[in-house]
Amino acid sequence: MEQNLSIYLHSPADNAGRPALVQERPYVAVASLDGRFVNEHLGYAGRLWIFGRKRDGHELIEIRPAPPRGGGSQRWRQLADLLSDCRYLLAAAAGTNPVQTLRAAGIGVAVVEGPIGPILDALHNGGDLSMYQPAENCGCGPGDEGFTLAELLTVLAVIAVVALAFTGRYPPALFDLLMGLN
Repeated sequence: MEQNLSIYLHSPADNAGRPALVQERPYVAVASLDGRFVNEHLGYAGRLWIFGRKRDGHELIEIRPAPPRGGGSQRWRQLADLLSDCRYLLAAAAGTNPVQTLRAAGIGVAVVEGPIGPILDALHNGGDLSMYQPAENCGCGPGDEGFTLAELLTVLAVIAVVALAFTGRYPPALFDLLMGLN
């Protein structure tokens, strides 16, 4: 992650005298399930919350639909075009390919988790974002290992079917676990 995250994000009227790149990219995109927390993997994001800075904090500018999943590298180029007015993108996790594509387009990517407001404050004030970095790998980059929830549910369902076939009954604890995860 970039060390110097000090940027200006104001409305265009407040941009007099600011560097041209900052004037052209006044917003921050956020991968979020609810608009309150940075809590979504970029690859799964169906929409991105676009925030701008105002004098006393931040404001939601709009919610933009993300390009559809499954487009490979083309999806990330489309996303870079969609976010051409954004200086940064915040996500709970992101793969290597989208990060490289977005950074090549001049969009910084910060992999963080937590409440959007304080993270935007830290980003705008040049603060330390390390306290918002996820504790675990997402399994989406080189050297990362991990299971998705769908993969885990599939494995547990197969175990339940095998147990049912050999014992004639469905293990109640496994049923409770599957229902709780689902």
